[in-house]
Amino acid sequence: MKSRLRNMWGKLANFIFGADEDDPTPFVKLVMCAIRCMRKVSLCGFIKRRFCGRWQNGFVDWYVVVVTGILFTLLFVKPFSPWSFGLASYFMAEMFVETLGVVLLDHNWDELFVRSPQRSVLLVGLGYMELIAGFAIVYLRCGVIAYGGCANTVVEKPFHALYFSAMTITTVGFGDISPCANLGRAVTMIETLAGITLIVLVLSIFISKGKVKSGNRV
Repeated sequence: MKSRLRNMWGKLANFIFGADEDDPTPFVKLVMCAIRCMRKVSLCGFIKRRFCGRWQNGFVDWYVVVVTGILFTLLFVKPFSPWSFGLASYFMAEMFVETLGVVLLDHNWDELFVRSPQRSVLLVGLGYMELIAGFAIVYLRCGVIAYGGCANTVVEKPFHALYFSAMTITTVGFGDISPCANLGRAVTMIETLAGITLIVLVLSIFISKGKVKSGNRV
């Protein structure tokens, strides 16, 4: 009886915590499965899988460029439109999912960065611009940032929202424009975390490149 209970507990522990150190836990498997599914149903993933074939890398480059251009256009043309808010939210979520997918699911992501560090830095830079423009649209649409604090005038100028978004994502912040209410603070925290994540990716690119150069010299 005791041995049977011990075996049952062992199987349950392996299911919850993973069989060994290299075996991901069910929680990790669930997250990876969710990311994989979201990548498949996303607009970028659908077009890349359906039409691009062996030109997928080139398509991703142009897709990021086009999306960044669309967000900047919406910011300065129709920043208060619900369509602009919806597109900005979708494109930023899509980029976040794709980034997680590259890091967690594409096991050769480090080699890809090393083979083409210029492309990697360019994509990360465009990702920064996409996030800056997208969050600027969110700030304007929600009306959650104001000059000097909530008691003052709410920011309604696209360039000022773009300025605040750039200062937030780079974790600088001068205090001349600040978030209002809990919604504004929550959006600001999300943008700051996204900016830090991209900085970590950029650092990993240069570290990987340095390791490869050091190995070649030896």
